[in-house]
Amino acid sequence: MTQQHKISSELISEIRITSFHEAVRLGQKTATKREQAQYSTRFPCAVVLVHGTVLPEHVANDALNDPEVQRLSYALTMLEDEVANQYFSARHLARADLKLPTDQILKSDWFEPQKDANKPPNKLN
Repeated sequence: MTQQHKISSELISEIRITSFHEAVRLGQKTATKREQAQYSTRFPCAVVLVHGTVLPEHVANDALNDPEVQRLSYALTMLEDEVANQYFSARHLARADLKLPTDQILKSDWFEPQKDANKPPNKLN
């Protein structure tokens, strides 16, 4: 959504991710250890908004101190939705709302992760 609207992470003041119960439960605000970052839904969302992707170095120990990722992680609220719950575990639905300093809110449609247990990454993608 940030690439589509050509906005940088610094222009985002609030984030709301709506998803299924299990994803919301993994939405802890801070990640001070690599394992917390890897098993969080909040931290990778912030990483994607800052870097455009999540790579191993983005969840390594030194990356946990990235001030912009930490700011967005704190600015992110996770919300549960019955539609997403209904489709879980066959589908992993989420949607995002990004609030800008102008109070404009950018809203996504429902989407699914590009890579997950059903579509694992490989050397070609």
